[in-house]
Amino acid sequence: MKTDEFDDLDRQLVHALQLDGRAPFARIAEVLGVSDQTAARRYTRLRTNGQAKVLGLPDAATLGEVVWFVRVQCTPDSSVAVAEALARRMDTSWVSLMSGGTEIAVVVRSGSEQASDALLLRDLPRTPQVVGITAQCMLHQFFGGPQGLVNKSGSLSQRQVELLRAGARGPAPERAAEPASEAAPDVARGTGAAVGPGSESDSPRCAYVVGRPGSYAAGSPSPYVAGSLDPYVAGSSGSYAVGSSDPLADAGLGQGPAPAEQAESAAPATLSDADKRMLAVLGIDGRASIAELAAATAWSPSTVRRRLAELQAHGTLYFDVDYDARLFGLGARAALWMAVPPSALHETGQRIAEHPEIAFCCASTGKHNLFAMVICSDVRALYRYLTTRIAALPAIQQLETLPMIRRVKGPGPVLTGAPTRRRR
Repeated sequence: MKTDEFDDLDRQLVHALQLDGRAPFARIAEVLGVSDQTAARRYTRLRTNGQAKVLGLPDAATLGEVVWFVRVQCTPDSSVAVAEALARRMDTSWVSLMSGGTEIAVVVRSGSEQASDALLLRDLPRTPQVVGITAQCMLHQFFGGPQGLVNKSGSLSQRQVELLRAGARGPAPERAAEPASEAAPDVARGTGAAVGPGSESDSPRCAYVVGRPGSYAAGSPSPYVAGSLDPYVAGSSGSYAVGSSDPLADAGLGQGPAPAEQAESAAPATLSDADKRMLAVLGIDGRASIAELAAATAWSPSTVRRRLAELQAHGTLYFDVDYDARLFGLGARAALWMAVPPSALHETGQRIAEHPEIAFCCASTGKHNLFAMVICSDVRALYRYLTTRIAALPAIQQLETLPMIRRVKGPGPVLTGAPTRRRR
């Protein structure tokens, strides 16, 4: 089925990359029932148009980092400038203008109290255009990170998901050439049917179920100028701060154990300078070739492959797809802040995480201690979601809904050029 300029192959490709961001196009093509040239060309087109790209992102929990959800209230004439300044920082992600445009939502990730203090206690309060700040710390993630909304889309059949996950064994080999032009795709039109090996036209699509094996793939502090929102990065504008931590938004804790079990997790992972340089490259292009990663790290190709596999196996590195929500017919995004009694917090968070409209869900500090990002087709669908699924959860005592009106920065630590159409 084709919607706007997107079709089933686009959605299947994005779903496949969410499952394994570095899967060779030959393997993806085999599962989708197209040629590897078609798969490569289609991804090149989506990436060139700013509609989908794979990012390699470090996991906050594994690195022992803290994630803050910060809401910044600004004067009406300054919100865009403040949001863009926040987006240029290496420790921020998911920078968005919310509601009436005078509030900015930003995720801040820090490896130490001093790093977060620099922004929350020094830089933002000294900014004249900022009239209010609230910050809440993420305590437990129910959904997000390597588990994307794409996993709930059903674009691939369960058989296709199993085939892709079975082939996810370490980093991909050197990527094939990705021609700029596209031939006619070898995919069935108008039926929505999977045509890959092992899947018939009536194969069920893979509906995501939180915690169900096989339903998703387990795989986005730099120095600052005092009093400024902008990061100090040696070299030209837009260069990556080598040696600094790679902040990102949706840190991939996954559908993990209960809070008590999380407290018994292993000690934080430690990254070498070469690891950080490799993550810097992957934070811009998760499908960067082994040769590119070897050049960035001064490692041999075999060392790069081994280290990639180690970081993924440990959970330090995961791959996410930053995509245009219109690929899946989605156009309304909102942040939900909910107040839930502690006795019902974990159960309520788990139930919300299973909703197909939820892209992210976590428990946090503060009066509104449950946070979620919801994406619906339009505002009418958002209304139906709030008055049905959310209304059916008796433990929710208070609800604040903040529509997103513009995304300034996405999941990675690096601010890239804005696409023609805004991504998710």
